[in-house]
Amino acid sequence: MERAIASDRASWVKFVVGGISLALLCWVVYKAVTTSFTHDESFTTLHFFPQGEWAILLYQHPFTSVITNNHILNTLLMKLSESIFGFSEWSLRLPNILALLPYLYFGYRLCRRLPVAWMQLAGFLVLIANPYLLDFFGVARGYGLSIGTMIASLYLLIAYVEKPAARYLLGFHLCGILSVMSNFALLNFYVAAFGCFYLLPFWKTRGLPNDFIRNWKLHAGNLLALGLLAALLFVPFRVILRNNTVSFGGKEGFFENTVRSLIERSFYEIGIPDGWINVLGVLACAAILLPAGLILQKWIRRDTAFFERHTALAITNTIAWLIPLMTIVQHHLLGQDYLEERFAIFLYPLWALNLLFTCGWLWTRSKAITTAVLGVYTLGWLLITALNLNVGYYLNWKYDKDTKHVVQLLKDYRPEDGSSRKIGVFHHLEPTLNFYRRWWEMYWMEEFNREPPNAEDDFIFTESRELEALGISAGREVLFRSEETGMVLVK
Repeated sequence: MERAIASDRASWVKFVVGGISLALLCWVVYKAVTTSFTHDESFTTLHFFPQGEWAILLYQHPFTSVITNNHILNTLLMKLSESIFGFSEWSLRLPNILALLPYLYFGYRLCRRLPVAWMQLAGFLVLIANPYLLDFFGVARGYGLSIGTMIASLYLLIAYVEKPAARYLLGFHLCGILSVMSNFALLNFYVAAFGCFYLLPFWKTRGLPNDFIRNWKLHAGNLLALGLLAALLFVPFRVILRNNTVSFGGKEGFFENTVRSLIERSFYEIGIPDGWINVLGVLACAAILLPAGLILQKWIRRDTAFFERHTALAITNTIAWLIPLMTIVQHHLLGQDYLEERFAIFLYPLWALNLLFTCGWLWTRSKAITTAVLGVYTLGWLLITALNLNVGYYLNWKYDKDTKHVVQLLKDYRPEDGSSRKIGVFHHLEPTLNFYRRWWEMYWMEEFNREPPNAEDDFIFTESRELEALGISAGREVLFRSEETGMVLVK
């Protein structure tokens, strides 16, 4: 359900959004079908995908040092997709491709809460205008799945708070649990969203109303959902904690690690000065803290009408500041790393929605300021996306851009006498090369390992600079070289 503040919502927005969504889906599908598999996808496929469903769910695998590479829901859905459509890159990536659909649908439904048609369209564009975010709907990892189910969960939470219905409550918990099982980093989102059930009634009345306290169905449903999630996470978390395998990479601070890395990655391959990253980071934090101050002021003044009209802002903003707060507390009490880059990408749509709903409130105060803020923000992200869209690689794994092509080239060098060949490789390429070796049954190539290339290798596929540093390039024929990635294949 949506509550528009004004009545000038135009039906043309639906057609424009539908056309953009179809074009975006086609682009994501084409890229997923044609682009080389990547390191993390290949590692999951080689080591976790062959396991049984219970082993995947319970984190039963000897590679405990990299066990978190198993994004549980993603791995299970990869198996399901492969059983239906056969083994291929696109079938293994299909679950995340499909996760784009709820992201687009529920994202647009959330944007329909904005007061005028052009803001609804601008809001939708903001949600999709991030090239780094779009990458994760085309790879066989848990990130796209977690973001798609997260947005669905957020929409259903807002719908339930505005108009309590069992289907909204059930949908919120189901989608929230699925997001956590896709990516454990989403646990903070689910906990923060769960807290909104109890914070929002408190904001409205400066205390929990009696009818809310007596709503045993709500509390029982919430407890059952928490119990289910705890049961699903107990064994995986025990394995993770026992082996100390959780590492998100950031140890300096939430701003330094999470905010800055997310901004830098969202610009994709556009280099921006370090000072500008700090400026944009401060603006991103201000876009969360200023609405939080507004909400606090409305609570002190007992402005219940504000919370009735701007439920989406109150909920989204609360989640937007609770997640950083929980992350900081977890770091200091448990030593948990701060989220960085792809681990933090789910924050982008949350922070974007927080800004959009803030603009929805600001529209009632100053249409000119709202137009300027939202216009600049939307056009800026559209320009960044237009400059970075590609169908050749996924940024985090750009070094794998040519891996599939190189393996295809090596098919022409199969020995006639049935002997084997040793190929030395850059260590990050090992999983993807072994993935294609097994899939295409190119067993004349010895199994790839992570040892550095040496002079005895029949072929070498590595970075040009590594090849020069090893001093083993003399007398070798260059079969392939990429100026973009710096990778080279020699014989």
